[in-house]
Amino acid sequence: MIREAKEEDVDVLVTLHVNNMNKNELSMLLGVDVIREFYLYSIRDPHATVMILEDSNFVVAVSIIYTRYDLFTKKFKKMLVRYFLLNFYRYIRNYKNLLVILRKFWMGDLSKKVPHHIYNFHVGLFILDKKARENCQLAVEFVQMYRDNVKKLQQYSSNYWGSCYCSNSASKRLMEDQGMSFFIRSPSYPEDIYIGICDVFK
Repeated sequence: MIREAKEEDVDVLVTLHVNNMNKNELSMLLGVDVIREFYLYSIRDPHATVMILEDSNFVVAVSIIYTRYDLFTKKFKKMLVRYFLLNFYRYIRNYKNLLVILRKFWMGDLSKKVPHHIYNFHVGLFILDKKARENCQLAVEFVQMYRDNVKKLQQYSSNYWGSCYCSNSASKRLMEDQGMSFFIRSPSYPEDIYIGICDVFK
């Protein structure tokens, strides 16, 4: 079943995230408290839509879009800096992770790489659980959920963008399928990312 996420879904979304994201991805280095806040902020944001796919009452996929990504990032970054400062000594105990986090903060501002008239209209995070990928029906439903969410974004703008790791060919194909076919390679960690842009003026 496909439906919009609610606040009570946050814990299962955190589990989905932790079980499927690269352990060196920024959110994973910052920890589950930050991941939980990310989903809460997204669900509460009036300019975001968080859709989930359930199978036998288990959440197996998520797709997020934003129509005012600037407002979301402004609020979330304030929380992130505050949380990081309050927990600085916890992070400093693992100085290697701390260096990676600081590097990611330094490299992570995509607002200067995405055209200004497109930046707000963002195809955000999308995850299909590793085990669910083996189920053809769930894979089809996930793709349909993703496409439907992008259609909601298209009601606000014909121009939008998303991103994925360069090695993630499946995500890149999904983005291309939804018109994000102009790619900019951007330095990141643990690997470079593709910024996929749909710009009807190009």
